[in-house]
Amino acid sequence: ELEPAGALQTAMRDGTLAELLNTLPPPHAGYRRLRAALQQYQALARQGGWAPIPPGPKLEPQTRHPQIALLRARLRAEGEHGVGGEDDLYDEELAQAVMRFQYRHGLTTDAVIGERTRSLLNVTLEEKIARIRRSLERWRWLPRSFGERYILVNTAGFELEVIEQERRVLDMRVIVGTPDQATPSFTAVLQSLVINPYWNVPPRIARDRLLARQQADPDYFRTRGFRLYAGGKNAREIDPAGIDWRSLRPQDFNYRLRQDPGPRNSLGRLAFSLPNRFDIFLHGTPESGLFARDIRTYSEGCVRIEHPVTLALYTLRHAQDWDEGHIQRAIDGLRHTPLRLPEPVPVYILYFPSWVDEAGRAHFRDDVYGRDGLLMRTYPASAVE
Repeated sequence: ELEPAGALQTAMRDGTLAELLNTLPPPHAGYRRLRAALQQYQALARQGGWAPIPPGPKLEPQTRHPQIALLRARLRAEGEHGVGGEDDLYDEELAQAVMRFQYRHGLTTDAVIGERTRSLLNVTLEEKIARIRRSLERWRWLPRSFGERYILVNTAGFELEVIEQERRVLDMRVIVGTPDQATPSFTAVLQSLVINPYWNVPPRIARDRLLARQQADPDYFRTRGFRLYAGGKNAREIDPAGIDWRSLRPQDFNYRLRQDPGPRNSLGRLAFSLPNRFDIFLHGTPESGLFARDIRTYSEGCVRIEHPVTLALYTLRHAQDWDEGHIQRAIDGLRHTPLRLPEPVPVYILYFPSWVDEAGRAHFRDDVYGRDGLLMRTYPASAVE
């Protein structure tokens, strides 16, 4: 909390204006790295930026094409090294530089200049500067301290990191909510995990998503381990075969669904509880193939994590006897096992379409939830454009 007028008066009286100004920006390493990247991209703008690469064929390593020279110039303009060589030959050095570009933009690193890579190469320098400014603005909304140890989920980057003393000690890919069921931004505390969780299906999902699947396949609930109940928590179980699903309208779906633990459970084999008003939690998934996608917006809002056992081992590292073997035996035994964490862990679920990693590499992602438009309409243009 800062009362600007009083702080300014005090600083002017005591001759500490410089010290006051130095305390105002967010102290986070992520903010400082973005500030440095902004200066670098502004310097590139003063040097003229880069020219777009016109439409053309797919470009692959070890081929020749006149546009290869344009590709070299484009990457060189953004500060990429190792792009010299024969102008029209797509050599190995250039392929490595393209893969670094693809990595920084969340693409499959195949070194192929297809439609998607070409489109991202043609994002203007001015737009990249604007994206960095918008991420800097987002940092200004956050607490001054996240704590010495925390979990950070970047829903725009589809990534989870565990941070200790401002250094990443663990990371993995995540799947987040679809654009119409976007994962919100919030902070919470991870307090417990469940091995072999039940999934108590939210009524909205049961009505809007699962009912249609049962209507298309009368065995859908049974083969996927769903149990059907006639109402509230203590209601009796019903045999799905006794219901005329095809004639049931969504607004008349007054049943409760619960999915048993097992390999087909939608929460995977591990779920992590962080109480919050959005009912969002972290969990595994049986659909592991989705983690290979570049854009991972497939959930109903919760965050599916790529390596739940790895995260469980980290959060249980001070719990006696809960090593990987013990966890795996509990999973294999299908035992529903809630565990209180010995040390709660703060969790920050945030939205950063651009950021700079510890190696100083600037990353850019699509605004999958369309929040940049809201940001630009709400805040002064000078701050975010």
